[in-house]
Amino acid sequence: MSSKAKKTILIAVAAVCILVCVGSGLFLYQYYHGVQVESTLLERMKTGTAEISSTPAPSDQPEQPEQDSGETPEESETDAAPSEEEPLMKTVRLPVDFAQLQAEAPDIYAWLELPDTGIDDPVLQRAGADLFYNSHNAYGQYYMCGAVFSQSAYNGRNFDSPMTVLYGHSTVLGQPGAFMELNNYADEAYFDAHREMRVYMPDGMYVYRIFAACVHSNEHLLYCHDFSDETQFDAFFSSLTEDTSPDSHIDAEALPQAGDKVLTLSTCYSANKNLRYLVMGVLEEFVPTAEAAGREAA
Repeated sequence: MSSKAKKTILIAVAAVCILVCVGSGLFLYQYYHGVQVESTLLERMKTGTAEISSTPAPSDQPEQPEQDSGETPEESETDAAPSEEEPLMKTVRLPVDFAQLQAEAPDIYAWLELPDTGIDDPVLQRAGADLFYNSHNAYGQYYMCGAVFSQSAYNGRNFDSPMTVLYGHSTVLGQPGAFMELNNYADEAYFDAHREMRVYMPDGMYVYRIFAACVHSNEHLLYCHDFSDETQFDAFFSSLTEDTSPDSHIDAEALPQAGDKVLTLSTCYSANKNLRYLVMGVLEEFVPTAEAAGREAA
């Protein structure tokens, strides 16, 4: 081979190496910049922590005008029958400002929190593009770790379906996604210690009791099962008790019954990316905001 040919090959190899280095550098910059931006966005979105309080239940009875009984103040205070205690109702002060969130990111419709875990994220849905947030953040910017999202083809935005499924990445190229900590439920002690899920909506908080964390096939749950059918609903959840994986934990006494509302969080199983890891909870209670409670009573 002539020296000229060797020189040409070396130049070509050097050019390829430079392109690879530049491409890798751009990828790493994009990734770490995306992580930093995402972290900042999430911190800015969350305004505090939820505060639950008991307040007098709004009355649906009109106030009665005071009538002059002819009694002196002393007589009224002495002879008046003690009034019944006002009924109290539980209300919640939301940890996020939905008006502000939706002004900046209209596809945000809820906020998911698993207390005492790192899962504390907005929930998104884009009509007609069900996988958009698999690779974009809440502001619609490309972010390979994506966001927490549901699919409009199968679930609405009201958590009123028999089965609602939220998706999120576990890890992407070794980097943590929003649902990375779901795989922690493979540890039975962790499962036992973290049994609550909260979903915040503009009108209040949905509280779910976790009854299952399990390894599952990669089937599309809402495509393969009709959870509005009571027979299929019961059959699916009964089948969970047959799971023999050491990373699956099922509270057989807390399985949902037809008519219940179930929330499922779905991510990749860390031990086998061809499988899914599911964390499931059944709706236990709804706590309204004080404003929503007042509107309901009006």
